[in-house]
Amino acid sequence: MWSILRYAPDMKTGAAAMTTCFLLALSQSARGSEPPTGGRSNGPAIQDTAASPAEQAEQTTGHGRISGFVFEDKNRNGTFDGDDIRLAQQLVQLTSPDRTRQVGSAKTTDDGSFSFDSLAAGAYRVSLEIQEGFERTNDDSLIERVADDGVERTVLFGVAARTTS
Repeated sequence: MWSILRYAPDMKTGAAAMTTCFLLALSQSARGSEPPTGGRSNGPAIQDTAASPAEQAEQTTGHGRISGFVFEDKNRNGTFDGDDIRLAQQLVQLTSPDRTRQVGSAKTTDDGSFSFDSLAAGAYRVSLEIQEGFERTNDDSLIERVADDGVERTVLFGVAARTTS
């Protein structure tokens, strides 16, 4: 018996691509054929279900997405507005809620944005590493719940130059 353990959906095709690939995997299983080896494939990786439940959980991905951007909060109100600008090269971490497991990290792009794609349903902590000379103007660490519904969760991090008083 074969099952789908990893699949990063194409954002253009979405769930329809997953359904097609799932049916393909089932039809291969029904025929008793071997999973594809080597080469390139547009479909999901198909793997023997003999893997332990822990290994399967580590390999499973979903349709969840957390994205956002980091901005310099010029008026220090914690909201992106007015003269605020997006900041590139800011480090954003994605971990388990208790921070015991690193899930991923990303540097913001030139437009200050970041994203974590193909997330399995569950809770994640999204944290910003505050650069020297800056301080946060809103929360710099948030717990986001991701469902396997394809709905994007958005996080905005505001920072401002540290003032000396």
